[in-house]
Amino acid sequence: MVIAAVRHPRTPFVAKLLFVLALLYAADPFDLIPDLIPGLGWLDDLLIVPLLFSAAWRFVPQEVANDLRTRGRTAGRGVRRAGLALLGVAVAVAATTALFVATALHALFNLV
Repeated sequence: MVIAAVRHPRTPFVAKLLFVLALLYAADPFDLIPDLIPGLGWLDDLLIVPLLFSAAWRFVPQEVANDLRTRGRTAGRGVRRAGLALLGVAVAVAATTALFVATALHALFNLV
């Protein structure tokens, strides 16, 4: 839906800019907090990217958002696949975080 919003001709430039910034920040290897710090490394990704998306959606006019929702409902499968992809990313992030925390605890305290 984000790509459709960016491509929509009535989406304001500010919203398009915020969407692109959110996607670039998520893909950028350099973060405010380094990913090497277990658990905290993804905290900025988990906060900044959703905040940028939320801010971008506030600039999208209601009629454009309704148009995109209608297109999404008629397409159907794309929304389900996006939700499934988001769930897969969340599981991967949680598993990787757990692995890093366990490794850090083992290295620091020999607990695990």
